[in-house]
Amino acid sequence: MKSDHDFTSLSTYAGIMYTDCQKAIDDSDLYNVSPDLQGTKDEYRLALVQNKLYAKYTRMAAEEYKKGNKEGGASYSKQAIQCATLFIQHMTKATNLLTTYNSGKN
Repeated sequence: MKSDHDFTSLSTYAGIMYTDCQKAIDDSDLYNVSPDLQGTKDEYRLALVQNKLYAKYTRMAAEEYKKGNKEGGASYSKQAIQCATLFIQHMTKATNLLTTYNSGKN
């Protein structure tokens, strides 16, 4: 049975995303913000951590699928989806905090 799934590319790009997320976390950690923005920065960092974990589990899923281990791939995929959900929640909270902060500046 021929598969149209390109798990090699998925694994490669998930690895790149993992590295990019770590760089973004490291860069963000270099900056201090005012106390009014600390919660926003904290939520942004939590989002980046979840995105990094999403990339990690996506890569692990791709590697399992490449080996023909559908059960392992599905398990890691489920973990990746949970991380994606948490990423969205943290980004939404960070956005809402920033919007509230900015609305008080006008």
